Formats: sequence, C-alpha cells, structure tokens
Amino acid sequence: MASFDVALEKLLQKEGGWCNVPGDKGGETYCGISSRSWPAWDGWSIIAKAKVHESYEEGPAAFSKHLAGIPTLYARVSQFYLKNFWSKACADTMPQALADEMLEQAVNLGVLRAVMFLQKTCNALNFRQGQTLFKDLSVDGTMGAKTLAALDSVLIGHSAGDVLRCLNLQQGNYYIALAAANPVQRKFLAGWLKRATEENDE
Repeated sequence: MASFDVALEKLLQKEGGWCNVPGDKGGETYCGISSRSWPAWDGWSIIAKAKVHESYEEGPAAFSKHLAGIPTLYARVSQFYLKNFWSKACADTMPQALADEMLEQAVNLGVLRAVMFLQKTCNALNFRQGQTLFKDLSVDGTMGAKTLAALDSVLIGHSAGDVLRCLNLQQGNYYIALAAANPVQRKFLAGWLKRATEENDE
C-alpha cells in the first residue's frame, strides 16, 4: 500500500508555502489551499493568529518558514489533503508512484477529472497478448471497485511507468487545451507542462 505521508511530502514541495498576491483569484493561499475555494478550512484561524509574529511583516518567505514550524497547522494541512483528495482517489491501494501522481492530479485537476484520466488509461492499456483483460470502464470519474480491479489487471501486463505516462500526457493535453481556449491562461502553460511532465519514481 502507498504511503500518504510520502505522497504529501512530494506534493507540498510543489505547492509552496504562504502567499497572498493582490489580484490573484485564489486569494490567500497556504500549501496549495486557496481561501477562495476552501474558506471554511480550519487552518485559516491558526494562520490569522500567527500574523502577529514579526515574520509576517518580513514577507511570504519568512512567514511561510514560521508557519511551517507550527505542528497543529501541518496537521490541518495533512488532514485536508487526506480527506478531500487522497481518500476519494483510493490512492492508498496503488503503487507509490501512481499514488503520488493521483494525489497531485486530484489536487490540480479535481478528483473527478483525475479519476476519469485513470479510467481512460485503464481502457487504453486493456490488452495483453492480444486479449482484453476486462470490460472497458465507463469513464464517469467514480473511483469504485471496478476501476480499482481494472487498474490491478492493467498492472499485471504493463508497468506503473506506462500508466504514469498515460496520466501525464492527458494532464498536459488538458493544460494545452486550457491555454488554447483562454489567452489569459497562456502565461501559466510552461509551469503547468513542467509539472505534468515531471517524472515520478516507479
């Protein structure tokens, strides 16, 4: 079974610390958690109280370092990602590299889209020695017993790396489509593609 703690550590290296950039539609953000999207998150009260510390006036880097040293805040971050993304994607049942990727995609694309990409991947890799391994999945974004069983079957005849590459290609294509459709988003494309193509350890 995959370790949530390992996956979370990798995710947080990408998500960064605290920031509150004027004009950013996400609003105040900590460890990838947006105050606009998640206003009821119980970590915001801890962050608000921490703003009396001198590091807050020194800027985001200093304040992020201070916040990182608050154990109760880290516990809130961990519980947030465990409840809203890891558990919903059933990532603990996967090889570690796939679990890391599913958590990352669920956070950035939403659980529904991440699971749909996994279901498409399973269907695309549904063959071994000229035979299909299971009835093709309905691509509905529901992570259930059929999807998990299909993934297990796929991993018998294909490597985790094959699955990862399929997931990353779909993620990259999604970002390209976003940028093509919306000029405002194009400045983010290089960073998005870098994220989508970063290799995980198999």
